Amino acid sequence: MNKQRRTALEDLKTRMTEGDLASLINEVKAELEGLMEEEREAFENLPESLQDGEQGQLMDQAATNLEEAAEMLDPETLFEDVIQYIDDAIE
Repeated sequence: MNKQRRTALEDLKTRMTEGDLASLINEVKAELEGLMEEEREAFENLPESLQDGEQGQLMDQAATNLEEAAEMLDPETLFEDVIQYIDDAIE
């Protein structure tokens, strides 16, 4: 691989983890975390009898799903496989 393509790939890696795409991912992550916190707070404000009911369990599961989705959105790890393939191509 020539120097020009190597440089272009290095630039692409940087943009994936630090550029506009990373900013967008961080924005989405923050929004998911905010919604998760709201759902978790709404669940915790339910009387215990309702928390144990079907609606309470659905709210708890929704908050857990949002938390897991947010945890997956990390620009450093989201593109790990892609970056590894790029690194392998550069070598």
